[in-house]
Parts: sequence; structure tokens; C-alpha cells
Amino acid sequence: MTVNMILRTSTKYLYSWLKSQDRKPLIVRGARQVGKSTLVRQFAKIHNLKLHEVNLEEHKLNLLSVFKSLNTELILKEIILICNQGKLEERSLIFIDEIQSIPEAITALRYFYEKNPEVPIIAAGSLLDFVLDREQISIPVGRASYYYLGVVTFEEFLVANKKNELIEYINSYNLQNPFSTFIHNQLIEQLKDYLLIGGMPEVVQSYITNSLSDDYDRIKKELLISYEDDFRKYKTRIDFDKLNDVLAKVFSFIGQKIKYVNFLSNDKAVTTKNILGLLEKAQLISFCNNTNATSLPLSGCANGKSQKLYFLDCGILASKMGLHAKSFRIANQDNNAIGILSEQYVAQHLIQKEHYTKTNLWYWLREDRANNAEVDFIEQIESKIIPIEVKSGSTGTLKSLNQFLLSNNNIKLALRFNLDLPSSINYIESQKRNVTLISLPLYLIQQRERLLNLKNTGEL
Repeated sequence: MTVNMILRTSTKYLYSWLKSQDRKPLIVRGARQVGKSTLVRQFAKIHNLKLHEVNLEEHKLNLLSVFKSLNTELILKEIILICNQGKLEERSLIFIDEIQSIPEAITALRYFYEKNPEVPIIAAGSLLDFVLDREQISIPVGRASYYYLGVVTFEEFLVANKKNELIEYINSYNLQNPFSTFIHNQLIEQLKDYLLIGGMPEVVQSYITNSLSDDYDRIKKELLISYEDDFRKYKTRIDFDKLNDVLAKVFSFIGQKIKYVNFLSNDKAVTTKNILGLLEKAQLISFCNNTNATSLPLSGCANGKSQKLYFLDCGILASKMGLHAKSFRIANQDNNAIGILSEQYVAQHLIQKEHYTKTNLWYWLREDRANNAEVDFIEQIESKIIPIEVKSGSTGTLKSLNQFLLSNNNIKLALRFNLDLPSSINYIESQKRNVTLISLPLYLIQQRERLLNLKNTGEL
């Protein structure tokens, strides 16, 4: 069995891009090893496309001068020769992998759009934002499209694990009907596995191939080493040892307000800030920004002084927490570990909401000596502001949510993720204002917009 067996739903987006009348070269962006190259190959195979794939890291010496020329006809000719797949045909697809190895190739994409719009071209690369910043090369705005690929989602994990009946059930479920306890228990078990295995394709594939093996923990460690090697390869201006120290400490502060002194206590805050910025550009971490959430857009109410951070993948986080998938059963552990993994799980799914742009994460924080309060996430769904609480069990207090509702009189709907069966109740906060509180089990994270169904409930 190969990694190609993990079917990514992103292939559907690639097909709509391919058939678009105003198709532009597509840049697939994402952290290393999230499956960008595999996605393109899988897409070509599904739709019977003739794939002309060239890796610029391997062919840099052969193609550097060609891309610098910005002559699209010459570039296409060289790619065809290297790929040795014959001439371009109607169903041909050009795939330029590791495009960051030749930054001029990124500039060349705009000329493909202008001079060869009939040729479908997909490019992919890791550390792309970092390389562009270092080389002072801009992505051709208006001449290329973008797709942000994240880790394998929980529902993709179910499909890869041949749990199609579970997928069919949650896709057809609505809140007006009771949820099967039998199905719920099966999904909870799958969720526990996902929290520990995570969504890195190679790790998921190892788990599917042999769930009794401990290879997936070894693979996760190797992935972290490969990220460190990447930074060495691209030679940052930041001291590598300090970067490595910050990356190692990230795992201890998931979901917590960033305090720079916690990372490099003997350095200026700006050093840590720059390193965290670099890790974000590599898409290994995501910032969650504080917003008052009093109006839309959420960015208009942002408080730039407060941020939390999350990592790329809950599985790697689990390993760094010492939770080894082969021997660890999450149900027998303390709620703190479950809570951190649950919050990371929600973050990495929220961030994959809109693949054509990088989705920002938001949360609400009130700092008061006597009454601190924090709502884990704030999301805009349709034209509504939705506060989201994440609980690691089937119960949990709502003190912070109540504080948020007191400061936001227009909020009529709130969302809670936990491990209990789905429910919808009229939650009455301290000022006797009715708010609909929808509780969903964590495994329904990707169904949230459909289940909230704002357009059909009069909430819009």
C-alpha cells in the first residue's frame, strides 16, 4: 500500500481549477510533508491526465538559466525534455515541484498566464514565504491562484481507514434527529486514534498499513528532524540553535498566550518574535489573534498585543508530549493532555476552512485580576460571529462564554465542542438573554457549518 491510498478531498478543488474558464497557474502551498506532491499526482491519476513533473531541487543546474530567461516556450521545451513524457497534449498537466529552489520560476508563472493560458500548470513548494522574503521576489499577484494544503483531516482519516459507513452517517446527520450511540462510540474511538496519530500523510499511511507497529512514532520524529534540516539548508539570518530551541519549546505552550520570555529568556523579545515569524512562514505554527469580536471583520477588532499559537499537527504534538500511539490510551490519561490535543485538533481544522487563502485564527480574551476569561476560538460563519469553546470531556463550565456574551449583546448562537452526543439547548446567561448553544462532538468539526445551517434557521 502506498501513500496514494489516502484520498484527499482537495482533488475536487483542483478539478474545478482545471475546468475554470479563467484558469491561472496554481501554486499549492503548505508545510513540508503534508502531501502537496502526492495530491497533484493523485489528481492527475484520478482524471487520467498526462503528468509532466519536474523537481527544481533536482534539476536546478539544468533549469536555472532557462527560468531566468522568462521565455515560456523555452521553459516548456526544457521541461518536456526532462520529463521524457512526449509532447504536450490536450490532457497534459505541467507540475513544477519544489519551485522555491529557483525563485525566478515563481516570477515566470505570470508569463505562463499571459502567453500560454491553455497549458495547465501547478507549482508546489515548501518554505515558500521564507524564500520569497529572502530573495525579495514577489508572487505574481493576479497572475496565479493559490491553494493552501494542510494535514490530513479527521474525515480524510476515516476514509483512509475504510470507515465509509461512519462518513456516510455524519454527512447525513442533522440536529433534529437523535445521534446513534453505537456510531458515536465508534467515532470517539477513531477520534482518539487521530489525536495521537495526527494528520501527516506518511504517519497516517503507516498506521493504516500496520496499526500494531510503532513506526508512526519514529516517522514523526524524523519529520521534525527534516524541518530542522530545511532551515539549515536555506540558511536563515537567525541563529540556528536559537531557532531550534524555540521550536522545541513551542510544544509546551500550545493554546497559551505568547510570552517571549518563555522561549529565549536571555534574548530580546524581538529575537523570539522573528523566530516565531519564521516558523509561521514555514507553516509549522499558526498564530491565534485576540479580537474583541464586537463587529465584522474580526480583524477590525483585533488586539495586536495578545496571541496564542498552535502547531501544524496534533499527532506530532502528542509525541512531543510523550504520548506514544502504540501504548497510550487517551481515555486513561489526565484531562490536561486530552484538553491540549483537543484544542490543537480544533485549530488545525479551523485553519483549513478556506483553501484559497490562509485562514486566520481568532480568540477572545479578557484579562482582569479578579475575573480572567477566555473563549478558545471566534469564527465568522456566514455573516455571524460564533464563539467556540473546546472541552476535553463531555461536560465543562461556561464561565468564560458567559463573560463574552455579557460584552457582546448581538451574539445569539454559540458552539461547544466536546466528547458528548450532539445537542442544542437554549442557554440563558446571567442577564437572562437567550442564546442557542449547540454542542457537537469533536468528530463533527468539519460538519459545523452545515449543522449550524444559519441560512435556514433564520439566524441570517
